Amino acid sequence: MSKKRRIPIRKRKFLALYLGAGPTAGNAMKCALAIYNCKDEDSARSLGSQVLSSLNIPLREIMRAKGIDDDALMGKLQGNIEAKETKFATFEGKFSDEREVINLTERRKSLELAHRLRGDLTNTLKLELPPEVSINIQNKYVPAESESAG
Repeated sequence: MSKKRRIPIRKRKFLALYLGAGPTAGNAMKCALAIYNCKDEDSARSLGSQVLSSLNIPLREIMRAKGIDDDALMGKLQGNIEAKETKFATFEGKFSDEREVINLTERRKSLELAHRLRGDLTNTLKLELPPEVSINIQNKYVPAESESAG
């Protein structure tokens, strides 16, 4: 039979501040400054990180406590994917035109995040090649024409 771990009072207060809605919400350093006797912000930053790690609360649980569920995330991502920006044009120093265009930078970031959350993107590359195939990759610096001309 496993014993249920009891969280000390200071850590419970820290967690309440961290998950709350006040000025310390989501900021481990500010929570540590408020609860513990830290001599400076660097100590508080380190202690706040240690407390969060020791509580071992999955990010999904923290997000759920803050009211951030999968639907909220997807809604925000959808809004970012459809983000627009206004571009202004000038001619001879005077404003001449403005256009609303798709914000491609925000779209790329949001799509990449959405695919990472789904598990479609990873930081590793797996190649499955037959044993008789050999690949030789060389990393060589080649200066641009403007660099070599100087």
